[in-house]
Amino acid sequence: MQLQILLGLLLSIAIVSCNGLTMSGYLSKVDKARLAGVFKASWPLDDAATAHYALLGLTTLGVDAPSGVCEVVKKSANPSNIEAAYHASVAASLAKPACSLGGALKGLEARLDDASLSAESLLQLVTTLKNEKLPLDAKKVRSVMDRLLKDDSSAGTVACVLLAGLRIGLDKADLAKFKGDMKDALLQADESDGQYLYYDKGVYTTALVTEALLKTTDKLGEAVAPADKLVKLANYLLSRRQIYQFKSAAQLLVALKSFADSSVQSPVVLFLKSGATLSKSSGSGVVSVQLADVWGRPVSPAGASMTLASAKNTGSGAVFLKDAAMSVALASERSVFNIDFMKAKPTVGFYQLAVSAKSSEKRFLFPASIALQVKVVSTVAVQSMEVAVADRDQQSAPVPVKLTYPAKAKSQLEADSHQRLSAKFQITMSGDNTPVTVHQAFIRLNHLTANKEAIFVAEPDKDKTYKFSVDLATGGKNLDYLSGLYAMELIVGDALIDKSLVWHLADVKLDLPDEANKPGAVATPQETERAALKPKPEIKHVFRQPDKMAPASIAMGFTILCLAPLAILLILWAYLGANLSGFVTSVPALLFHIGLAGILILYFFYWSCLNMFETLRYLCLLGVPTFICGNRLLRSLASGGSGGEKKIAERKKCLMD
Repeated sequence: MQLQILLGLLLSIAIVSCNGLTMSGYLSKVDKARLAGVFKASWPLDDAATAHYALLGLTTLGVDAPSGVCEVVKKSANPSNIEAAYHASVAASLAKPACSLGGALKGLEARLDDASLSAESLLQLVTTLKNEKLPLDAKKVRSVMDRLLKDDSSAGTVACVLLAGLRIGLDKADLAKFKGDMKDALLQADESDGQYLYYDKGVYTTALVTEALLKTTDKLGEAVAPADKLVKLANYLLSRRQIYQFKSAAQLLVALKSFADSSVQSPVVLFLKSGATLSKSSGSGVVSVQLADVWGRPVSPAGASMTLASAKNTGSGAVFLKDAAMSVALASERSVFNIDFMKAKPTVGFYQLAVSAKSSEKRFLFPASIALQVKVVSTVAVQSMEVAVADRDQQSAPVPVKLTYPAKAKSQLEADSHQRLSAKFQITMSGDNTPVTVHQAFIRLNHLTANKEAIFVAEPDKDKTYKFSVDLATGGKNLDYLSGLYAMELIVGDALIDKSLVWHLADVKLDLPDEANKPGAVATPQETERAALKPKPEIKHVFRQPDKMAPASIAMGFTILCLAPLAILLILWAYLGANLSGFVTSVPALLFHIGLAGILILYFFYWSCLNMFETLRYLCLLGVPTFICGNRLLRSLASGGSGGEKKIAERKKCLMD
């Protein structure tokens, strides 16, 4: 049964489709209520843009908006700012009662001559002029549309241009010229998981393009976009219905409403209306499947029919009810189809239903096949229940107390720390004596007077017989060694059980070790909680103690040894009569000695702060001139330019004598 539960959970969200036209959901009543709350939270309004999108969202949802719109809108009616005028105009037209801007936007039509007009500004300008009934030159707008599409063919530009064309009432012949642009806009969308289609700029752009495509398609009266791409756009928008940003949320609702109202291409959603859980014990086994649009409204297409292609048990793989026709629930409403699933006498478990639907109305986009998850549950029976108290050393065989559900043991059981409390039983589905395993089987010991309980897991053996055993000498710690009268209960639960079972097996008097029952020896749960909340000892950081230094005498001796070579060098120089009388006073000599001193200083810095690469770079700068100057100095000495060589030679001769 655990394997069936795991497979059922994995498949409960799986949607199977043969042609990619599977909708991933719809806008439910909960979604609409949440979005309405998001828009209403913007009151009191701060600006016309917020008023515009909040009113657009509430109007699309069919929800009345609070008052206090006109005061904010009139402040933003500025003909020099197209965007501000647009927000003010739309908000004024959506308000109830409608607000009048009183000609505050006169002269705005002159902005059509602006060469820097963008596609978004064109849409805003045309919408504002239309709302305020200001002069609108359709030919000039058409010219601007062509110029914008020539300069920029991005999806956002195409959407704004198409919507502007629809605002000025372009006929089918003119709109048909934009078919290529619409197809190019679809090619720019990114696809994810083979199920979602979206644009990089996010929800707002995706919703705007979707609205433009659907409204243009409706005006043309023919499909322009492939059905699978439209469904993927709808799936993406539905996956973002938890959005909280006003602008994107309002446009998302407009796009989804366009899907539902489309007269050419409207995706259909199939979902379980009832029958997700079927009970064998109650005998009710009708599965009802609802047809709806993405707005969540029931649809009743002409000539609609629905077929249950197969019903597969996810645990055993057995297939039931192949190619079974589903009947209409009500003759007056052909949006719900039923099938009595229990007629096939399915076993308990999870089932994957492959359902398909079709209709003679071409505008509805039906999935070729969709997988719906149902489960068949039943009540359970506990058999062969035995409760026993035995010695820990098992020298004497326990005398079990046999029980039948829901009876409780007639006599009170008694046990102490030298004994073991045990139970064994089997679980079967009602009407079937074959033992089964369940996800949860617990034995609970609940103290009847103190607020203390302990839960123990009953484990099945290879014969699916559940066993429980606790050594009260060691297991008593789970009860804080609290002696007294306990209620021993069996708890059985599983996803495939109609109702969880709780059975009071017996009352057990436990006598736990006396030394643990001394006053203060065992803390109560309240004391344990208070102890856990007490301040902990402060953690003080201690730095590592420095290593022990050598004695001063040893350190001084080591220093003397290090300086000894220098002292010997100075003594030998004095003995040899070293002096500066032979120093060559020339520029090369001076530069050589300066360079040599610089190299020695560089070695010091290498030891103190420089790395090898930095040292080599500086060494090259010092070494080259030092080498050249040293070479010139040696050549000068070799040519006899000084008497220093003779004096050195004489000194060497004296030493040899």
